[in-house]
Amino acid sequence: MAIEKIKYKNNSGGRQLSIFRSNKGFSLIELVIAVVVLSIVIALIINSKNEQTDNYMSQNQLVEMQQALRGSMIIMTQEIRKIGFDPHVNTAGVGFIYGAGTTGSTLTFAYVADADTKDNDNDGFSDELGELKQVFIWVNGASQLRLDEPLKPLNNQTIAENVQSVAFTYLDNVGANVGAPAAAGSPVRSIQIDLTLSPDAKYIHESGNNRTLSTVVKCRNIQFL
Repeated sequence: MAIEKIKYKNNSGGRQLSIFRSNKGFSLIELVIAVVVLSIVIALIINSKNEQTDNYMSQNQLVEMQQALRGSMIIMTQEIRKIGFDPHVNTAGVGFIYGAGTTGSTLTFAYVADADTKDNDNDGFSDELGELKQVFIWVNGASQLRLDEPLKPLNNQTIAENVQSVAFTYLDNVGANVGAPAAAGSPVRSIQIDLTLSPDAKYIHESGNNRTLSTVVKCRNIQFL
């Protein structure tokens, strides 16, 4: 290492000042250390930004789940309340559709819909006297909550995705579980719906647990069947 001694003369007192100046630059080790430290700082900044982005996306995912739960429940509630609706009395086919279509995880029913300007039975005519609308609520293999219309497949729709489960509990007039209706004259007067959604696979760990929404829907028209 070369060190150069430089002398400066002080004009005020004639005293000389000596300054030593090194010609040495940064060593390789110093450069490596500087690069490592800079890399760590950059990594910390990027990691912090990624965490903030993930948290933001996770919160958005939770909000979307809550909105999907509420929206799906509103749609199902509006339809289930109409089970057995029959302003003409004794129209054939209204009420629950028994068997495999009405269980703890599926629900199938029909009601008169002859004043909605729609062709609900796919016969080419709308609002025929006593026209029926059938509704089938179920979860398919793609974890989608479906609200299908067996008489009019073109109206089938997905009302929620990432569905963990949907459960229907059939209650009598005092709130006791009487099981899925199997024949006419069932004591069912209301239906409890329990809907559980999962976050997208990417956000399962960040978003935490699944979200469940429950409600009880009073079937106002069943008692007249």
